[in-house]
Amino acid sequence: MKLLRWMNSGSTFLSLENNKGFKLVLSSLGAGIREVVYLGKKMTLSPDCDSVYQRDKSGFYGKTIGPVAGRLARGHFPPLPLFQLPENELSEVCLHSETLNYAFLNFDYLLEAQAGQMDVVFTRHVASSPGYPAEVDVEVRYRLFEDEARFELSLKATPSCPAPLHLTNHVYWALGEQSMKDAKATILAEETVSYNDRLLPKKRIKAKGSLDYRKGKPLHEGADAFLGTALNGIDHAFYCKPNEVGMILENAGYRLEIATSGEGYQVYSLNYPNPKMVYSNGLAPAKNIAVTSEPILDPAAYKKDFLFDESKPFETITTFRFSKIEEGETNHD
Repeated sequence: MKLLRWMNSGSTFLSLENNKGFKLVLSSLGAGIREVVYLGKKMTLSPDCDSVYQRDKSGFYGKTIGPVAGRLARGHFPPLPLFQLPENELSEVCLHSETLNYAFLNFDYLLEAQAGQMDVVFTRHVASSPGYPAEVDVEVRYRLFEDEARFELSLKATPSCPAPLHLTNHVYWALGEQSMKDAKATILAEETVSYNDRLLPKKRIKAKGSLDYRKGKPLHEGADAFLGTALNGIDHAFYCKPNEVGMILENAGYRLEIATSGEGYQVYSLNYPNPKMVYSNGLAPAKNIAVTSEPILDPAAYKKDFLFDESKPFETITTFRFSKIEEGETNHD
């Protein structure tokens, strides 16, 4: 496996490339995915320049979000009154833990080579802070396989005392460097979530109508139904069977299959009609998939199984598998 390393403004970047034409570029900043390349084509969209990737906080571009990803009313956890996340959106909402977010912290890393695979393990001890009194040991592990266009992402967080945790990775997929507006999406979910006008999740509902992707359809067909609303596109959690392929994206002759040990996926298509997020290649990130263990509901419905401790750390494993759609192939098996 080919390995390259370089530094930029205090962060380390690592490029791993296997013999199947698959390359995974990682960053110590946010223990993040800097770029994914398959058969010479970019599978992700992010700033072309490392420096912009490091300092631009308008998007997360594959960095790790924690300690609590998602939106939470008032940043408050009723089971634990000492935990109070800072509010950073209108109407008293905390998005992605605001200033406590792991996305802009530098992580230590080490390499673990085994037969047929290479692991990059990022670690960081995050100190307690006002509003989040737990210390947290965070481990983000990427595993790249020598003979497959596949990688695994493992997220683990162990708090020093009972604490709310909900980590994810925030990456923009654009298979083949093309707009994802007309990409085909298959989401094997019978349930999704409804949201209020503050974009806070309310309750689980049946995935039907525009939100039913079980048979596969163009991504925009669901997103268009929400244009002009508070969501302005899809920004929904979809519940799927753990450890099975629950989501498939097809675009520009490439396919991405995703499976997670968590309960489902957060699918974000908000940006495809949004001119504010356009990169040097003229394309906007039309799809963001944040793999979550469970969406955070309104505090009135907040569940204690979001609380973790040293005996029960937060853990998820997600697998991403890429393939080329051959000429004449019209659907996946």
